[in-house]
Amino acid sequence: MHSFGRTLPINPDHTETVQNAWHYYWKDCANQTVIEQFIEIGESLPEQDASIGDAVNRAINSEIRISKLSWINYQEEHKHLFDFLIDKIDRINYWHYGFKLDGMESLQYTRYPLNGHYEFHNDIVINKTPHCRKLSIVLSLTGPDDYEGGDFNLMPNGTSPTKLRFGKGDLIAFPSWVPHKVEPVTSGQRITLVAWACGPKFV
Repeated sequence: MHSFGRTLPINPDHTETVQNAWHYYWKDCANQTVIEQFIEIGESLPEQDASIGDAVNRAINSEIRISKLSWINYQEEHKHLFDFLIDKIDRINYWHYGFKLDGMESLQYTRYPLNGHYEFHNDIVINKTPHCRKLSIVLSLTGPDDYEGGDFNLMPNGTSPTKLRFGKGDLIAFPSWVPHKVEPVTSGQRITLVAWACGPKFV
């Protein structure tokens, strides 16, 4: 896990406001330069088939999940990109959630090809460590012109999911316990960057 260390200060001139929803949607959060840099790094790394389950009981199940993953670990040469995400997480958490956060897992660079999908799930990982995932972040690196299908669904109340279609550079954040899914991609390729902000377990 990459420690936040001293988090970036909140800019009082920034214009985020509290959104009255489970999720926080930031349109055009990343510019083209940031998008291209994440894609360049992600495409340079080894990829693997996405699996389900934990580190001990891990399996590939195409009925539940089809995608290709690469993992972006923190390196000094990528510091500006991690700082970019930490800054956004800081601001969203300050305005909307107020969780105690102190680190971020490796970034998941995810490609959804034709028929790629992920059924409803949450991002909570059960383990004996003192930390847990608290905030899930998805940054869209492709837009509506790059693929069809692949809509994102959030279902915080157990019924009537909210369906979202991301523009390129859009970012969404939501509590990691909220069920969500990606509908099947019917053409093209959907690429996202997924991050998880962590902190002490809820008590």
